[in-house]
Amino acid sequence: MKYKYNYLLGKSPKIYKSDKYSDYENFIMYLAPYNLSGTNICPNASAGCAAACLNTAGMGKFDSVQKARVNRTLHYVNDRVGFLQRLTAEVLYHATLHRKIALRLNGTSDLNFNPFIKKISKLAPNVVWYDYTKNLKTAINSLSTPNYHVTFSRSETNEADCLKMLSIGINVAVVFRNKLPNKWKGFEVIDGDKSDTRFLDKSGVVVGLTAKGLAKKDRTGFVVD
Repeated sequence: MKYKYNYLLGKSPKIYKSDKYSDYENFIMYLAPYNLSGTNICPNASAGCAAACLNTAGMGKFDSVQKARVNRTLHYVNDRVGFLQRLTAEVLYHATLHRKIALRLNGTSDLNFNPFIKKISKLAPNVVWYDYTKNLKTAINSLSTPNYHVTFSRSETNEADCLKMLSIGINVAVVFRNKLPNKWKGFEVIDGDKSDTRFLDKSGVVVGLTAKGLAKKDRTGFVVD
């Protein structure tokens, strides 16, 4: 079976912003989120998260982009070995072109790439990895994965878990409806809209994000008022 897409690792407006914000060359991988491909690749997504997903923002509004994301996801689901071989090839290609690289594999997914990152990091030590996740195990395991920085994501159903993560130094992303507050639940809030360079954030802070797109209409509690 052939899966049609041009590449796994690409760019987005926020990733280009990250390029200017740091001396890292940044790349991101976009799959088809939630169950859009027929397989749920965001197993911990809440109703609010699924409804507010930024999958259709920016270039995501084009059918060709959506088809490519579905094809990447089907490749991952149906041919995991082939998918990881291609991903390895792309990582090593970029690692040879750039002195410092930052990669986010879960652009619109929430998959466990910990084993892959541990393996490939030995071949590409100049790569820094980062992600957002709602999976507690992924977040905690990232602490023992070299060069992997994971930010836990708040939803309307996991606030208690967010406070646990903050208590052990794992940052938490929170979506706010309007202006970002200085603090949330007693923890400092930093501006996560400036760039996507989460690997440069200090520990134990809340990454504040302002509601965008469909999230502006959220009434589930996913967006904090």
